[in-house]
Amino acid sequence: MLIFYGLALINASKYSIGNIKYLGYSEVILGLIATLYPGYGFWIWVVGFGFMHIIYGTYMHFKYDVK
Repeated sequence: MLIFYGLALINASKYSIGNIKYLGYSEVILGLIATLYPGYGFWIWVVGFGFMHIIYGTYMHFKYDVK
């Protein structure tokens, strides 16, 4: 799921904010790591869908919303 979600973000970056592709690349990398360590899949999901979105959202907030 992380790999496909990352690919979708990379594709969506063509039509949206271009910085989304970096989140997509990180999701793909985490998905590939999850294939190497299947026992840690839950924790990699926590990092991918949880922490990465929090970090990315904070970055985008300070880049675009803070004046």
